[in-house]
Amino acid sequence: MNFTAFLSENRNFRFLWLSQLISALGDWISYVALTLFVIDRYSNSVQALAWITLSKTLAILFFGPLGGAMADQHNRKKLMVIADLSRFFLTLLLLFSPPLWALTLIVFALNILSCLFTPAYYAIIPELVEEKNLLAANSINGVTANSVWLLGTLIGGVMVAAIGYRWAFLFDALSFLLSALFLAFINYRSQKTAHFSLLMPFQQTYQGLREIKKSPPHLIMFAVVFGFFLAGGFYNFVQPLIIRKELGLAEVYYSYALALTGGLMILTSFLLGKYGQRVPRPLLVQISVLLGGIAFILLGWQINWATVVIAAALVGISNSFGGLGMRTFMQEITPNELRGKVFGLIEPIINSAMAIAAFGGMVVLKGLGYNWPLKLSGIFLILVLFLAIALNRYNNLQSDLSQQNISA
Repeated sequence: MNFTAFLSENRNFRFLWLSQLISALGDWISYVALTLFVIDRYSNSVQALAWITLSKTLAILFFGPLGGAMADQHNRKKLMVIADLSRFFLTLLLLFSPPLWALTLIVFALNILSCLFTPAYYAIIPELVEEKNLLAANSINGVTANSVWLLGTLIGGVMVAAIGYRWAFLFDALSFLLSALFLAFINYRSQKTAHFSLLMPFQQTYQGLREIKKSPPHLIMFAVVFGFFLAGGFYNFVQPLIIRKELGLAEVYYSYALALTGGLMILTSFLLGKYGQRVPRPLLVQISVLLGGIAFILLGWQINWATVVIAAALVGISNSFGGLGMRTFMQEITPNELRGKVFGLIEPIINSAMAIAAFGGMVVLKGLGYNWPLKLSGIFLILVLFLAIALNRYNNLQSDLSQQNISA
């Protein structure tokens, strides 16, 4: 599919995409600026970064499901606009160099608003594009997100060095304002008429969990996502340690590895969007898990710069297959009234897996070193592959039953 033609023909998705493009660029510029600000501003920078990370994780774990419930109960476009405008005002507070306790609260509040925005964003896509174009739409999002990640981190470092933190924070704040403006141009009428209630998000979350528990494809996919990010989180944790401490290479080599992963994520997302329309979504997830397992086993078998490069490349391809396959599959099989709740659960699952991997990695590395934990992570992903295969078989069985019912 021609991405340019797709964007030009689909006005509503074009404005949604533009909102993601500008706000994501601001987010990554601000991420670099915030990290460098914490390191330079506070004497105990390690502890300060830990508090910032903890505040982000707690916000996602506790408010991710609630944000998903609200995305199913209220007008999704309005929720995204409210989240963007609120983040605009909150980000402006960073211009005043707040103390650590205030900075932690600001980051916590910003991530609560992200929990409101993200499920609504992914849940509204199937309402703006035809089902046959979902993979293409998600592919465009994937290419954009990965491109902006590479560009934003580069611009953020240059901007901080050249003109200071405040300009980076101001750019991020203005990006939220511009994102809200793009969203306002989307022609979207929601049928949801629910009135606001403090208890309603909790009630809707509980009801949504009860419905999702009855759906084997959702439960299997959640298990696959958790397993994938548990192993992937450990890889993310040890990759810079291997490059700097095990191999003794300069910091720039870590940037090279990240750039390789990001570049292949962009390329793979583009190719899948253009040529992968007919590939079954569970098969994309299977390929993703298999490539990740191979990468970790290879790196654990022999640690050198060549295997680091190969692993980084395989992880980039794996991430694209997994991300596109998972999101598109979830959008296709989930009823509209549950879609926000499903995507509201995914972020807490991912973040809890990554947190367990990071804390577990600190313990495991002391006793086993790098090799065996990496091998075990790869073997674990091969086991997760069987879950992904079960998902594909269940999906095929359901399709066959549907065809038989239609024929009857």
